Amino acid sequence: MPILTVLCIDGLDFTFSKTLGLGLPYEVELSIPRELYYNGSPHTMHIWPSMFTGQIHVYSKFRDKSEWRLKAREVLHKLGIRWRRDKTTFTKKPESEKHAVSRIFCPPEITSSVFDEFNSFIHDIPGVSKGFVFGGNYDDYMHKKTVFDILAKSLERTMKYDLVALYSGIIDYLNHWGYDVDSFYRLFFAKAQMSKTPVIIVSDHGCVDGQHTETAYLGATFPVEAESVLDVADVIRGFMKEVDQ
Repeated sequence: MPILTVLCIDGLDFTFSKTLGLGLPYEVELSIPRELYYNGSPHTMHIWPSMFTGQIHVYSKFRDKSEWRLKAREVLHKLGIRWRRDKTTFTKKPESEKHAVSRIFCPPEITSSVFDEFNSFIHDIPGVSKGFVFGGNYDDYMHKKTVFDILAKSLERTMKYDLVALYSGIIDYLNHWGYDVDSFYRLFFAKAQMSKTPVIIVSDHGCVDGQHTETAYLGATFPVEAESVLDVADVIRGFMKEVDQ
C-alpha cells in the first residue's frame, strides 16, 4: 500500500470544516500569496502547480486582464454573447446541460513537481496532471467524483506506488452553484480517517457562499509544519524521506 495518500480537495474551507465538527489530528490554515490570485480571488490553476513545486506559478491562460475588460466580458457572457478573434456568435446555454460552463484544456506548464521525486501516481490535479480540463457541468463533476472514489479505494491496496495524489473539484463546483456541500465534507474526511495509510487533505482555497476564501486547508494524520500553500511540497517531501530512512 502507498506510504502516503494526498487528497486534493478544491474549495474545502478550514473554518467551515470546523463548523461541521470535522478535521484531522494535525491541521493548518494556509496563507495564499497574492500572486496566485485572479480577478480578486485565489485561483485554482495558479495554486495547485505552485503548491506542488513550492514556487509561484501563474498559469498562462488565467493572467489578470484589465478591470474594464473583465466587467464587459462578464456582461456579454450573461447575455449569451461569445466571440473569437474572427467572429462573434450568439448562443443560449442548452437546457439539457445542467449548469453548463466552459471547458478549457489545461496541460501542465511546469516541468516537474514533488511527485516526480518519488514513485507516484497522480490523477487530475490542475496544472500538474496531463489531460486536466478546467470547467464542466454538473454531470462532469459528479462523474469525476465517481472516478476519484474508485481510484482512492483501489490504490489504497496497491503495492505499486509509494505516493498517491487524487483531485476532486466537487465541493468548489457545488458551492458556486448554491448546493449543500456538507455531505461531501463528511465523505472526504471519513475517507481520510478510515485510510490504512498516512493521509493528507489539502485544498487550494476555501469556498463559502459561492465565493473563494483567502486561506487554504491542510490536514494530516501525522504532525505537519506549514504556513503557506507553497510549503505543501516540503511537507510531502519531508514525510516521504523520513519514512524512507
